Amino acid sequence: IFPTVLRGTCLGVTTIFGTIGYLTAPYITAL
Repeated sequence: IFPTVLRGTCLGVTTIFGTIGYLTAPYITAL
């Protein structure tokens, strides 16, 4: 069950960073 939890955590982190990157991309590009 541990690999499943680890995979879920990695997926969650990737989703969070992906969302942050998607939201901050316009500001970074504007600079």
